[in-house]
Amino acid sequence: MIEITKVMTPLNKLVNEKLIKFVSGELNMEADWGHFQEELDIMGYDKVLNLYLTKYAKLSDENKKLYTDIKKYTTAK
Repeated sequence: MIEITKVMTPLNKLVNEKLIKFVSGELNMEADWGHFQEELDIMGYDKVLNLYLTKYAKLSDENKKLYTDIKKYTTAK
């Protein structure tokens, strides 16, 4: 979990800063999106994603079902 936190803290900061810039028009979705994705890759987003996917894969089927049920409940409108 410490490894995830080391990567996610600066990633969250970047995402929040870029979100504001995209929404305000300071950055252009078409022109700047690719660079934003490159920044995420450089900062290790794929590493964090793989850590989460590995942890998920290790869950028992019962816990995976619980996770899916909770996700459905929390995203239902």
